[in-house]
Amino acid sequence: MFPGRTNNEMLKLMMEVKGRMNNRMVRSHIRAYENMNLEPHFEPDCRFRQYETDSVTGKVVLRLVNITQPSRDLAGVLRSSKAGADDVKLVQGLTDLLERGLNVDPTKRLTVVEALKHPFFVNKD
Repeated sequence: MFPGRTNNEMLKLMMEVKGRMNNRMVRSHIRAYENMNLEPHFEPDCRFRQYETDSVTGKVVLRLVNITQPSRDLAGVLRSSKAGADDVKLVQGLTDLLERGLNVDPTKRLTVVEALKHPFFVNKD
């Protein structure tokens, strides 16, 4: 779903659909990465450290990006990629399941048990 080659690319793709993680989560990420002597994906001011390959030089370039709101609509992505015979209601159910299952805040994300009880799986004709 998020076909990035690196964790940084996957975070960027996820935030394009779900928006930026809250400040508490970003700060927790920064502390955890620093404790592991790794470079975090966010700056202390919560801007995202996006790494891109420069198309001219081929070198990796760092861009500090302030992602706040989603820039891509998950429902739109799913609708545009569905096969012609797919049921619109089924695609809407999948969209709802993914929206809830991909919630950036783990305290608000669907659990496995809740996901299995979701109408997408339960209400099959």
